[in-house]
Amino acid sequence: MNTVYNPLTGEWERLDDLNRPMPTIERPVRQLLVNNTVSFVPTQSSSHAPNHTDILGNTSESRATVSVFEESDADIIMPDAWRVRRFVLVCNRGSSGSTQVTISAALWGRLRRADGTYSNWRRLAEANDSAANGEFPIRFVFAPQTASVFCFEQYRITIRRDVASTTEPTITLVRLYIDY
Repeated sequence: MNTVYNPLTGEWERLDDLNRPMPTIERPVRQLLVNNTVSFVPTQSSSHAPNHTDILGNTSESRATVSVFEESDADIIMPDAWRVRRFVLVCNRGSSGSTQVTISAALWGRLRRADGTYSNWRRLAEANDSAANGEFPIRFVFAPQTASVFCFEQYRITIRRDVASTTEPTITLVRLYIDY
């Protein structure tokens, strides 16, 4: 039997108490993107930059992946993008031949000025996948350093590989989830 001290009641309580279970936080999770058609090779670079290949294969740094604004050049428009607490990117890594290549992803955010122009991209979070030479699914989680929301109006998710390889790894079967 597991017990925990509850400072609100001043008593030791069972974790498996059916009458008074421990509180949990339920967060809505939503799938934003399913990309089964586009296959792309991540940009080769030793550091992150907003002009790297995004999760749909775009390399234009002016293009956002997720945006609040319908008139913007973005792949996904959602009215409450500023409320996002966490992005989860799941994709399939294609075979990278005999070399082992690390795949890294970065989440970028920017704001819209009153005149309609956008601020520069700011890197909010990054995630890495271990180097491997086979084909398997990978998962990147982007969360703020605190338990708060990101609070940006546009986001861009880019993917890169650290080193050159004779057989370049490909990214396919992209799924993007959010919770807020």
